[in-house]
Amino acid sequence: MKGTSRFALLGGVIAPTESERDGAVQAGAVAIFYRNRYEWDIDVLWQQGLDKRPNTGRYDVAWQYRLSPDRYPEWGITSEWDIDLELGGRWIESNTVVHQATVGLQYISKKWVAEVAVIQDLNAAEDTRLLVSTRIHF
Repeated sequence: MKGTSRFALLGGVIAPTESERDGAVQAGAVAIFYRNRYEWDIDVLWQQGLDKRPNTGRYDVAWQYRLSPDRYPEWGITSEWDIDLELGGRWIESNTVVHQATVGLQYISKKWVAEVAVIQDLNAAEDTRLLVSTRIHF
C-alpha cells in the first residue's frame, strides 16, 4: 500500500489595515491521508477577532478518488482525473453555521489543474452553485 500521512498546525496574525481596522489571531490544523487511489483532507481554523472584529470558525472534510490512471508510472509525473466530495462549514460570531456539500471532477496535469464542481448550500436548499476553475502550477 503506497501512501503518506501529513499533519500541520496553522497560526498567524491578521494585522489591521486602512480598510480592516481590527485585527485577529488565528490557529488551526490540517491533516492529509493519502493511500493508493484516495485521499482525505481535513482542516479546521479558528479566528479570534480583536476589538470589534467578530470571531470566526471554519472546517473542511474532503475525500478525493483518482479515477485514472489506476496506477502511477514508476517514474515521472502523469496526468490524472479525480472525483472530489467535500463537506465544509463557515461560522461568524452572532450568526449560524453555513454548511455546504460539493461534488467535483478535476483534471490534473504537470502544469495545470481544471475543475468543475456543484456546490450545495445545506442551509438553503435553493442555493446551488456551479464552480469552474483552472490553476497553473509553478
